[in-house]
Amino acid sequence: MPIKQTITPRCGTMGLKALRGLKRMMLLGIFSTVLWHYPISDAKLPPSKKLIIPEEEISCLAKAIFHESRGEPKKGQLKVAEVILNRTKSAKFPRTICAVVYQPGQFTNIRATRYIRQRHFQNLALQAYLEYKPSRFLYFHNITIPPKRGAVRVGNHYFY
Repeated sequence: MPIKQTITPRCGTMGLKALRGLKRMMLLGIFSTVLWHYPISDAKLPPSKKLIIPEEEISCLAKAIFHESRGEPKKGQLKVAEVILNRTKSAKFPRTICAVVYQPGQFTNIRATRYIRQRHFQNLALQAYLEYKPSRFLYFHNITIPPKRGAVRVGNHYFY
């Protein structure tokens, strides 16, 4: 049976105290072997508007962060996650995180490379998912390629 953690955000966003509590529980290993199931509720929202985060989606996001930006600063890793989450909201891309991550030719071949599950990347993926704010960035590439017009550099990547 999945463990549930209910979070009541302030002004529609998750409070820092609640996020720290989640991080503490994950570091203790409470959520390491169970389904990640976090209903996020606001007193003003009806029950049908609760957000459910399945483990598979967080795992796909963590793998993508690991493979695409493991040597980057945290800000760059979160920006990679932001691009993936932005793609799930765009009509140009699939609707789920895993479908975006495994789309042919888009990201490092995650199926063919080894991923060592690390709590840091799982925590980062969850943080990115919970604190997600849509932006205009749908793509990124390494700084060895000349930047596109309007690109923003974070670490060793350009985001546009």
